[in-house]
Order: sequence, then C-alpha cells, then structure tokens
Amino acid sequence: MNLPQIIIEGATATLHMKPNSRLIMLLPAMEGKRQWLKGDRLRFESTGHNLSLIGSLPGIEVAHQAVQKASKPPANLADYSFKTKPYEHQLRALLKIGDKKTFGLFMEQGTGKTKVIIDWAGHLYGVGKITGILVVSKKGVHRQWIESEFPKHCGIEFDGNFFWNNKSPEFHGAGLQAFAINYEGVYSVHGQAAVQAFIRRHHGKLLVVADESQAIKEPQTRRHKALAKVTAGGAAPYRALVTGTPIARDLVDEWGQLKWLNSDIIGIKYLTTFRREYCIMGGFQMREVVGPRNLERFKTLTAPWIFRATKDEIGILPKQYSEWFFDLSDEQKAAMKQLKRDFLLSIEGKTVVEAIYATTVMIKMQQVSNGFVLDENTKVHLLKNNPRIEAARDWLNSFEGKALIWCRFRQDIELVSQMLEADKQSFVIYHGGVNDADRKMAVESFLDVNGSRVLLANPQTAGVGLNLQGLCNNALYYSNAFNYIDRVQSEDRIHRIGTKGAVVYTDLIGKGSIDKRILANLQQKKSLSDLVLTPDSLKEFFKEV
Repeated sequence: MNLPQIIIEGATATLHMKPNSRLIMLLPAMEGKRQWLKGDRLRFESTGHNLSLIGSLPGIEVAHQAVQKASKPPANLADYSFKTKPYEHQLRALLKIGDKKTFGLFMEQGTGKTKVIIDWAGHLYGVGKITGILVVSKKGVHRQWIESEFPKHCGIEFDGNFFWNNKSPEFHGAGLQAFAINYEGVYSVHGQAAVQAFIRRHHGKLLVVADESQAIKEPQTRRHKALAKVTAGGAAPYRALVTGTPIARDLVDEWGQLKWLNSDIIGIKYLTTFRREYCIMGGFQMREVVGPRNLERFKTLTAPWIFRATKDEIGILPKQYSEWFFDLSDEQKAAMKQLKRDFLLSIEGKTVVEAIYATTVMIKMQQVSNGFVLDENTKVHLLKNNPRIEAARDWLNSFEGKALIWCRFRQDIELVSQMLEADKQSFVIYHGGVNDADRKMAVESFLDVNGSRVLLANPQTAGVGLNLQGLCNNALYYSNAFNYIDRVQSEDRIHRIGTKGAVVYTDLIGKGSIDKRILANLQQKKSLSDLVLTPDSLKEFFKEV
C-alpha cells in the first residue's frame, strides 16, 4: 500500500493525498498560502509548523527532513589555543555549540558572551570552516569588538577593522579577517558596499554575528531585513545571535531573533501563526500579548540551539576590564597639540621637572579631551562638540540595567547630567557638593530595583565606604584621577560580597589624549607621584598626543 507522501521543493511542499475530514480540519491552523491542485494534491509553504501539522496525520511519509538536527561537540575543540582561559560556563557554551552552524547566546551582560563568540570563530578558522567574521552591533559597540575584544581574547592571528566615516575597510594582515559594523551602517549606501565587498571575499566561509540581537527582534524592521539580505544565498553558513537582554513574557521577541538565525528551529514563518501557537492574547481587541502558551514545547524546540547564562547562576567572578575608544574632535586635537608643544618647549634643557607644573599641564589636557577649558579666572568654556559625551551615551545604551559612572571633575558630572536629562535617563548624583541627606537618598534610590538607573559620582567622595553591589555590574570611568588608591577603592564599591556575576569596568579612551597613559599607570598600580618626571619620561608620557 502506498503511503500519502509530502514532496518538499525548497520553500513549498506538496501533499499527495485526497482531502478528508481530518486534513480539512487542519487547514485553518496552517500558515501561508496553500492551494489544491489537480490530482488531489495540496501545495503549501514548507515551514516546520506546516510540516509538523501535516505530519500528525496517520501514515504520512516525508521526502526529506527540513529541520537541521542537533550535533555533537567537535572532537578537536582542544586544538584551539585559548588566549584567555574560559570560565566553566563559557566552555559549556562552546561545547554546546559543537559543530552546529547556527547558535544563539542568551547570556546576561558581564557573563562573557563576546569571548565565547571570538573563541568559536577562532576554532572555525582553525579547522578551515571560515575565513572571515562579520559582527553587526550597536553604534560604538561595534568598534569595541575590533579595538578591545579581539586583541584580548582571540587565540589565533587575525586582521580586524571596523566601519568608520563611510569608508570600506582594508585588510592587509594574515589570519582570520574580522569586520565590525553598526546596524544602521548595514542599510546605508556606503555600509552596504563595504559589507558586500567583505561577503564576496569570504562567500561560503563567513560567520555573521548579530550582537545585541534584540535589535532585530521585529522581522519587519529595516535592521532585520538588512541583516537577512546579508545572509541570503548561502553567503554566511555560520550565524550567531548574541544578546544580554532576557526574554520576557512575550516570546515574539525571541521568535523574531531566531527567525533570522535559523527559521527551521521553530518552523513558523508568520507572526500571526506564532502568536496563535505560543502567545496568550488580550488587551484592546485582543491584540496585546499578555503571556506565553505552549511554553514547554517552545523550550524543547529552542533548547538545542541556544545557551542561557545569568549572573545569578554563575555567582561572583573576577573583575573584568574593557576600553571604549572614541576620536577627539579637530578642535580638541589642535588644543592638545598646542599644550604639548608649549610644555615641551618650556622644559627644554631641564633635568628634572616640578611635579606641580607637569600635573597642571596634564589636568589641562584632560579637561580639553573632556570637552571644556578653564580660563585664568576659572570660568568654564565648553568646546563646540564633545565626543566623550557621545561615547558615554553609546556605552550606556549598549546594555540594560544599573550603571555607575565615575567622573574626576565636577564639570564632567555636569556635562554627563545634561546628557542623562536629555535622554530621559533616571539618575542621582553623589559628590562633595551634595549634602549628607541627599547623598543618603541617592544611594537608596540607586539600590532600589525600581529606583534610579544611574549613579553619577566622583571617586574622591563616593569611592570609599559605600556598598553599591547587588544590582549594578557595570561601571564607566568617564575620566580617571591620577591616584591608584582612588581607582581601586572605587572599583570595590560594586565588587564585594553580595555581587552576582561578573562586574565590568569600562574606561573611555580618547585617541590622541592622555587617557591611555593614565590608565596604563593605574594598571601598574602607580600614582602620578611614582613617575620619574624628567623631560624624556614626560615626552614618552605625551607621545600619543
């Protein structure tokens, strides 16, 4: 006896079977277009959902399986040389990825998802599966992949570049080629040209990473469509979702991201069908998702293809450090160079330089790179634009949850406050000019789960005595003082007993400023007083200006 058969032909499938009552009852639950053809054949879209429905009928034979099967961990993962040792949960994530071509990392901020992706890419390159990795992320974050994260974690030789100033990147080095671009760049004219050139170079051997992938949770947005275009036609067989944003009661957000990753995982092509299967609808005209349904089925389908990690599960981890680079404005660069020229000229021929004089020049340089100058009467003059503020904004928008921002100067606090107000971010301030009652209220608000998102403070006042751990795992050093003790004490405000997960400290680094030199000094556990202040040592200190 011949069984009814489903023949799958790409995006469509044909069921060779006469209509009966059971089949007709299934039709309303199917998604997409469908039609009866001559000879008792039903043609429909070959989504996983439709195939599952039709496959529930007795005696159905499917010509081939459309859904990718889960695979075993690669036996040769040990051949990859880790540059930084993975934590246990990061290793578990890599082993779960195995030799799959598509995977999603739903790992909270600070749990090390970026390192997992970089190690996976390094492994894929080592076994000849890819030659390039394209990272698409939020503006500002995309640069960090190339300038900070790849150098820190990549265990193989690589050549990295990022999309900047509408210019296509150039690659001259050997090894894995890494290109990072922000989401808006992907659908810009110049960005599309850069991406397409990179795809042509690595067609069929490319890993595409959707970082902060909640940005593509809605399939009808320009971001989602642009990214779908990038991975069309077999250009990028390897894909990854990376997000630190937890999935709430609306499973639609997760479906939208997984749809780009691998549409066969859930197998539903249309939003209406997904909501019917997995969402409880309510609200006005029953158009609002008020809860999930069939949650266990959803978890079963997605479990092989994603790895979840929360800070609560991991517990306290060692401190993690990151650098957030930005470019100074032309006005700032010119002012910095003039300060450097005047200073070096004034110390020409000297053997020792007075510390107070050198410190004064360094402070002036810091203030210029922070967007302001003080005249002889200590009156503040703001520069025309302040890229450091934009960098702080990009950092704050790169994650969800509480944030602690450290500022050296009172004027820094004022500038950041104006930015937070403009962006409608809830914040409180803690510095020497705030009275005790207001300081107490500021801390209470910051430690309240429903309170202010940002605590804006200076290390000299808030860097000691406060217990700010529990809700905040991200600290930004908008500007650093020269004292190592101030730095380490301020770090410990959110890294102590009661901290859950990894705490990430990010330093803003203006190219052409002295930020990098100050940070390097602090990393060596030195204060400015530890420097040998000779003309040669100061020339070296100001080398990057």
